[in-house]
Amino acid sequence: MPLGLYISVPFCRTKCSYCNFASDVFSRAIFQRYIDRVCSDLARSAEITEQIGAVFERAVDSVYLGGGTPTVLHIAELVRLFVTISQNFVVPPGAEITVECAPGTLTPAILDLFQRQGINRVSFGVQSFVDQESRSVGRLHTRVTVLDDIARLRAAGIENINVDLIAGLPHQTVDSWNTSISQVIDSGVPHVSIYMLEVDEDSRLGRELIAGGTRYHAHFVPDEDLIADLYEIACARLDSAGVHQYEISNFARKGYASRHNLKYWTRQPYLGFGVDAHSMLPTKVGIEAQNRPLPLSFREDFSVCVRTDFLGNHVESDHRIPAPKGLCENSCPGGTKPPEFSREAATECSPGRKPWVKVENEQAPKGRKNSSHALSKGRSVIARHVSAGWMSKSEVSPGGTTEFSRTLFSPRGICFANSSPMGSTEAIRFSTPDSLDKFLSGDRIQRIPISPAAALEESFFLGLRLNRGVDLSQLTASFGSHAVAAFSPAISDFVRQGLLERDGETIHLTSRGRLLSNEVFATFLSSVASQNIAP
Repeated sequence: MPLGLYISVPFCRTKCSYCNFASDVFSRAIFQRYIDRVCSDLARSAEITEQIGAVFERAVDSVYLGGGTPTVLHIAELVRLFVTISQNFVVPPGAEITVECAPGTLTPAILDLFQRQGINRVSFGVQSFVDQESRSVGRLHTRVTVLDDIARLRAAGIENINVDLIAGLPHQTVDSWNTSISQVIDSGVPHVSIYMLEVDEDSRLGRELIAGGTRYHAHFVPDEDLIADLYEIACARLDSAGVHQYEISNFARKGYASRHNLKYWTRQPYLGFGVDAHSMLPTKVGIEAQNRPLPLSFREDFSVCVRTDFLGNHVESDHRIPAPKGLCENSCPGGTKPPEFSREAATECSPGRKPWVKVENEQAPKGRKNSSHALSKGRSVIARHVSAGWMSKSEVSPGGTTEFSRTLFSPRGICFANSSPMGSTEAIRFSTPDSLDKFLSGDRIQRIPISPAAALEESFFLGLRLNRGVDLSQLTASFGSHAVAAFSPAISDFVRQGLLERDGETIHLTSRGRLLSNEVFATFLSSVASQNIAP
């Protein structure tokens, strides 16, 4: 599958007060050193990918220069980036090539470069068409500047233009917001991104709001309820104008959805270069798994059964727990398997029988029946694995002289098995340092292996960002019915709360769900909450 390439350019003319990205104002003296490092990494991309343990692909169908403000670079530096990309990757005609621009940096030389290098999409960080709001957060442009830049892009033959707007800027009101929305609609740009102001410790304005101060016009920031109202106004007005929402923050006319950003939300491979650049690439095992049918044992039976008589003093002479073949034999989180599971597997079973995994260390104390102690030990093992998340108990139903304790392997238990349909590692995410100094000094890349369990959770979390939602039947084909079914109670609960809608095998966020999306996403990120999975 072709890659998306992302190049981070962390340099700005000024640092906006709301910005929480790894960008800042730096001396031009450091630009050349930075471009040297990025181009070196581009040239070594196959080697770096191999070291990471991922699969390298030279075919590329989207390139994205983001920032920061890439257009503050010298023309020669931008040319060098594009030449290095073309020397190391195959970028066919028709690939989407995006450059982020700050209004007012689109010089004639930059426009000429765009035409020569085949740039066919430009994203403007406008944030507001109201000059007072722009000035309050440190933007250097005016409304007139933005409209002039859009006109000059069109004159140069570049029609695929995005405009970013932020709901929640200081001094913003319903009237001023409607002015910005009217202006972006009237401009005719085919793509609009609407972001709600983020309040966190990573921006100056965020820190001031948290502290309750007044610097950076913090006391003029709208409250949360008004910000939510502004977002809903934008959704309704853009939709009426034919700019339809396709993702929580993104709206496009037909045929103009961002192909590069869709890679993030649909878990397609992408490779990032520069400061705080994120990548996700498949492993060889993950690719092979995608090309083979899901084994029957993973489609149907994940049950384990412990059997004893009414008094609990008899168990089958060879105490066993059925499980998918090879479950937890080798690679589990941290490189270890759940304790007390042996490597006994389906090879010992007669044809047609379900595979088994033995419980180890079940020898009875001297003078006691082995079978009785085995039962106690088996129950103890199951209880510990339920507690640790390797299994999830679904029912206990006594009947006659026998008691059956039926347990389903949880998504974590299923997907971390080395013989899971997707292998022990489905993909690898990795990222560069988020500090320019650390990046230039060669700090190590942070590597995060993605197990099939984490991949399933990501598929929910990222897929639900899209208005089209998540196709449960597709997830079932990739991860198994029981792994997906483990999320059914949460899905049903969110449907009852009006945060999700279900249409057959498809689930998607409601309008209210998009406003409260973090609450929904947290449910699907139980085992990967500490990982950074989006760039």
